[in-house]
Amino acid sequence: MDELAKLWPAEVTGVWGSRISEARRRLGWAEPSTTHLKNIFLSNEEKQWKKEIRKMTAEHHESIHVFSGIGAYAPATFGFSCLSERKASRLALIVETPIMLGWQRHLRHWKTRFYYHYHLDKIGCVFAMGSAGMSYYSKIGFTDKQLFPFIYQEEVAPVSYRAPSDVIKIAYAGQINFRKGLDTLIKALPFLVGDQWTLTIFGDGPDRERLERKVHLMGLSSQVFFKGNTPAGKLIEELPQYDLCVVPSRFDGWGMVVNEALQSGVPVLVSDRTGSSDLVRSSGAGAVFPVGDYRRIAELISGRIRNQSILTEEKRAALRFAPRIRPSVAAEYLRDVLRSVFMGEGDRPSAPWLAEESSLTEGR
Repeated sequence: MDELAKLWPAEVTGVWGSRISEARRRLGWAEPSTTHLKNIFLSNEEKQWKKEIRKMTAEHHESIHVFSGIGAYAPATFGFSCLSERKASRLALIVETPIMLGWQRHLRHWKTRFYYHYHLDKIGCVFAMGSAGMSYYSKIGFTDKQLFPFIYQEEVAPVSYRAPSDVIKIAYAGQINFRKGLDTLIKALPFLVGDQWTLTIFGDGPDRERLERKVHLMGLSSQVFFKGNTPAGKLIEELPQYDLCVVPSRFDGWGMVVNEALQSGVPVLVSDRTGSSDLVRSSGAGAVFPVGDYRRIAELISGRIRNQSILTEEKRAALRFAPRIRPSVAAEYLRDVLRSVFMGEGDRPSAPWLAEESSLTEGR
């Protein structure tokens, strides 16, 4: 949004329901700094933030309003409702797929359908996260004309090519819980060829103690290292030292570590239930595997241990692809879509991070 504000010819304002929570701060998240974006943080008290939103929507009902979905966050839902009552015609969404795990996936799905059903024709465009988001919101009822692929972005300084290590260094970064699927990766480790590899795990969570015990019982403690919570800035500094990143999520609306790894010149093996798997398909810098398939994970890692030329090609592919997912590139695309949809300027833009033909060979 800051990059969009840099490009847009008028003022761009971010209206935020809250600051970063203490829980996320403990996980290493930092308050983002912006240069061009005007930020407004709503009051904590409901009566007051409703008053603030009513005032803003009354004064700016003719502006373009982009919401992070409706139904999930009370201030966003209330703001959308105020604008709908005023028959505002410039409404957009940036959304990812609801978490589709466990019995609650049914509840989340029907809740989403309920909130959007009466507003489908009021929303000019939907920026859906990845092909998974595009597919999901198409099923909800949005048309192809309304739907535009989008991605989360991270600003990562360019890095130079680094040849694979003699001992292949594998990284996992994320929470250690059921949804993130680290247990699937650990289950694959005994099936790896040889012992010329290490796995470093950045993150923490409720399953850490159990998985550390499992690694110990496997006799792999000398090759698997649990680093705990690592601030994003520190992780980005360390990632270029690795040869491969594995993202085994059972479900991830996006999965930012895929961006961070590719921008660090590190190939990624990612599950097909991770939104950012689109980036791996487009870049050819890694492979996509069926969620939960630990034997396939072992095959893919082993193939790269046996033949490091695969990693060499994929590392170079990652570096070639990295400029296409920078925030400035996404902001240009966002600007062009908003102009096309709401101002009738230009043709429908194409997402610059999507390849016309994937260069990924899943059978490696």
